[in-house]
Amino acid sequence: MKNKRKVTLAIFFILLAVLFLSACESIPGVSQESEESSSNEEGEAAEEGKTEEETEQETAEGNTAEELAATYRTDTQGSVSVGVAFLNPVEEDPDYFNFEVALNTHSVDLDEYDLSEMTTLHVEDQLQITEGIQWTDVQGGGHHVSGIIKVPKSWEEGNLNYKDVKEIQLIIENLDGIDSRIFLWEQGEF
Repeated sequence: MKNKRKVTLAIFFILLAVLFLSACESIPGVSQESEESSSNEEGEAAEEGKTEEETEQETAEGNTAEELAATYRTDTQGSVSVGVAFLNPVEEDPDYFNFEVALNTHSVDLDEYDLSEMTTLHVEDQLQITEGIQWTDVQGGGHHVSGIIKVPKSWEEGNLNYKDVKEIQLIIENLDGIDSRIFLWEQGEF
């Protein structure tokens, strides 16, 4: 499980880097590698003689990266950039809705925020979960913090299944003076 967590975290930060690099494309004088260079590197990797198992693992991680990218949302209001990935479609958890969160800034001390106290999960318009939320596996500090928001699936009528609902919203309130940051996932996206 820890290995999967490390792979998921690595993929999450890669997605964050891709988001940053795509933003840099619009800045004059900043460019990315050409496609020709990229395809040449792929050819070199194939010539390295990787085993079938290594190739399968890379393919599985690539599929995980694609699945994770499909659940990734961002909010750049104010001084703090927030990236959130809904992890359950990639790695199911029977007890919790799990969201990988990355907070980045150059002006705010992020250590003072406990996202478990600032987060609400809305399941369609029917249910609002504010209790039992955990902010775990927190890494980094200062201006760059990441972790997992865990929201319990159980409630008085049983366990929730995200596959049975039209949409879910994760809302983070009062982060750096922003009233609410809303991250929405609809049925076809998970």
